[in-house]
Amino acid sequence: MPARTGAGATTIDERSMTETADVRNQATMRRLRRLLAAFGRLRTKERLAAEEALIFFALGQLAWSSGEGAMSKLVPCAEISELLGIPRETVRRKAGRLVDLELAILTPRGLRIRDNPLWANVVRELLAGM
Repeated sequence: MPARTGAGATTIDERSMTETADVRNQATMRRLRRLLAAFGRLRTKERLAAEEALIFFALGQLAWSSGEGAMSKLVPCAEISELLGIPRETVRRKAGRLVDLELAILTPRGLRIRDNPLWANVVRELLAGM
């Protein structure tokens, strides 16, 4: 039922939808802010550049989703490259930095997370409240 009539009038339903969209947008922006802040803390605490952090997350996610348990699966750089859309050589180079920081182990067959609880804690922090 219209709240007003005439040109430019909005209905109660239209206002309600607009208010609902505003609330959703505000909630999304709060979640995004928390995500960015957590990403920033990871960057500062673990000294990771943005691509290194993405590769770190992708490595754990790919290993975890393999179903082999406890992220023990070796993940080839090609898989990470494909998931993130980052060139393979960039993944290899950034993976070397993760190894230098003792966050990952590199073998001829691929990478794996060195410290599973650290990866899980970082991901929990990033996803908190989402």
